[in-house]
Amino acid sequence: MQQLLPIKITKLFNLTNLGIANEHLRFAKTKMESYKYISVLEIKDNSFKVAIIDLKEPENIWRQFIKADSAIMNPVSKIIALRSQNNLQVFDLEAKSKLKSQILDEEPLFWKWISAEELGIVTQKAVYHWKINDDSVPKLIFNIQQEENTSSQFISYQVSSDQKWCALTGLQMKELRISGITQLYSIDKQVSQILQSEAVSFCDFQVEGATTKTTLLVFNLKTSETSKLHIFELGADQKHNEPKFQKISTDLIIDPQFEQDFPVSIKISEKYSIIYLITKAGFLDIFDLQTGTFIFRGRISNSSIFQVVLDEFGKGFIALNLSGDVFSVEIDEDNFISYISDFLHNQQLANQKINQFQN
Repeated sequence: MQQLLPIKITKLFNLTNLGIANEHLRFAKTKMESYKYISVLEIKDNSFKVAIIDLKEPENIWRQFIKADSAIMNPVSKIIALRSQNNLQVFDLEAKSKLKSQILDEEPLFWKWISAEELGIVTQKAVYHWKINDDSVPKLIFNIQQEENTSSQFISYQVSSDQKWCALTGLQMKELRISGITQLYSIDKQVSQILQSEAVSFCDFQVEGATTKTTLLVFNLKTSETSKLHIFELGADQKHNEPKFQKISTDLIIDPQFEQDFPVSIKISEKYSIIYLITKAGFLDIFDLQTGTFIFRGRISNSSIFQVVLDEFGKGFIALNLSGDVFSVEIDEDNFISYISDFLHNQQLANQKINQFQN
C-alpha cells in the first residue's frame, strides 16, 4: 500500500518558459517578496530591464527599461522600490508616479519590504526603516555588530508583528562550509544577541490559559556536530501572572549525502500551528509549533531553492528554485491527520491537529 503524503505540491509555472533567462535566476536579481509578484532584473549587453510577474497571471509579464541595481515589488500593491547604488526610489506603477526618493550616505547591501508601508534597509554598518506613506527619512533602528558580520552576505531581515523584535541574517564561509549569523535585536531593550543560525522566523502564538498572544522565535542552530531547531518565547521575562511558553529544542536531520546543505527559510503556518523548514538542496522538514514534534521530511525540489514566501491563505508556502520552477506546498487536509495517527502513530498530536483544523 502506497504511503499517503501529508503535503500537496503544485507546480505553478516555470520562469524560463515565460522568457526569463536562466542567468537572471539568482538571489541578487530575482526577488519574491510575497505571494503576489516576482521581480527580475534583466541585464544583458548594457541593456537594463525590470520584468514583473504576477503569480496569478504569469503569462502577462510587465517589462520596462529601468536601470537599477535592485528592484523589489511591494507585497500587496503594484508599487516597486528601485535602488541604484545609494539612490532609492519608490514608484506607483498603476498611477505612474514617484512616491518617494532618498539618497543614503552608505550603499545598501540588502533591503526588503517589512510591511506594505515600510522598507527595511541594511548597510554595512546599520539597519534602517523607511516609511513610504509620509515624508520621513530612513530611521536608524540598530547598528550591526561588525565583529560578527564583516564578511556576511545578508540574505534575510525580519520584524515581529508587534515591531518589537528584529532579526538580520547573513551567511559566511567558516571552515570551508557555509555558516549563518543572525543578529536578534530587541527594540525595547536596545540590545542584540548573536545566533549561529541560517534561518529564523517570528510568529504570534497564544499559550494555553493566556489572555493575549505572545511572540515566538523559531530558528535553527548548527554546530560542527549537531543541528537543532529551537522554539522559544521572546519577552517572557516581562510577563507577569501569565503562563509562559516552554522552550523547545529538537534535532534536525543531517543527511550525509548533503553535508553542505543548510536551511534557507523557516515559514510558519499560524493557521495550522505548523513549522516549515526549507533547505537550499530542496528538502522540507515539518514540525508542530506547539510541541516541536517532527512530522515529515521529504525532498520537494531537485534544484536549489532561493526564494520562499508564505502563501495567500497562510496554509503553506510558495518557493522558487534555480531552474525557474515556481511551486506551492501546503498541508493536505485530507491526509494530514491520518498520516500523523497511522504512520507516525501519534494519536495525541492527531487529536490536537483535528481541533486546530476545525477552528
